[in-house]
Amino acid sequence: MVPTGTVPLLAQMGLAAEIEVIRPGYPPAGQGIIRLAVPACQRPLRPLTPRRGKTPARVWGISLASHLDDRHVAARMAAAARTVLGTAGITAEIHELSDSTAAQPGAAFALSADFIGGTRLGADRAGAPHRPAEHIGARVARQLLAEVDSGATVDRYASDQIIPFASLCCGASLPADVRPACPGPWPLGGLVRAGHFRCVCEAREGAGPRALARETAVGGKAEKPDG
Repeated sequence: MVPTGTVPLLAQMGLAAEIEVIRPGYPPAGQGIIRLAVPACQRPLRPLTPRRGKTPARVWGISLASHLDDRHVAARMAAAARTVLGTAGITAEIHELSDSTAAQPGAAFALSADFIGGTRLGADRAGAPHRPAEHIGARVARQLLAEVDSGATVDRYASDQIIPFASLCCGASLPADVRPACPGPWPLGGLVRAGHFRCVCEAREGAGPRALARETAVGGKAEKPDG
C-alpha cells in the first residue's frame, strides 16, 4: 500500500527502490513495519522532468482499515471518495483492504492520479478518533482534484521530498508548476549547510497568471535571482 509519494518519482530518475508495508501502524501504538529495498546506483540519477496533460489517464487508490470490519470503514471511505470524484466526471479504481495484523484499530486512505508523460499526483489521509470515514474519503478526493486542477507535475508533498535527490542529478530537474508544501527548498537546508549541493526550486502558487518563485542555494549561501 504505497501508491503515492517519492518512490515512483525516484524510479523515473533511475533509482529502482521498492517499498512495502508489512504491517500497518497507527498512533499511539505505532509498531508498523515497512520494508524498503534500495539497490546500489550504477550511474548518476537522471533529472526529473515529468509531463502531463489536462486529464489523468488513471485514478486509483487504496482504502485500508485495520480491525474495523464491523464498521465497514474501508468501504465507507472508498464510497465517499467515489462520490466526490464522480462530480468531476472521474471514475476511480479503489482497492478496499481489511487488515488484522496492526497493533490497534486504524485506517488510512490514499488516491493517485496517473498521467501520460510520467506524472503521478497523490493525496492521502489517516484515520483518527472522531474522524468519520466519510470525511476522510471526501477530503482526500477533494485534495486530489485540487492537485489535478493546479496543473502541477509533482504534488505539494512529494515536491519537498524530492529536492535532495534532484540536487544529486546530472542535469536540472524542473518539474512544471510544482506546488510545494512550504516555499523554497527548506528540506535541503541541512544538506546545503553541511556540503556543497546546489538546488534550484521553481514553484507556482494558485491558479492565476504564471508567476515563478526561485531560490538558489549554493554551499550554504542562499541567493534569490532577480525577477
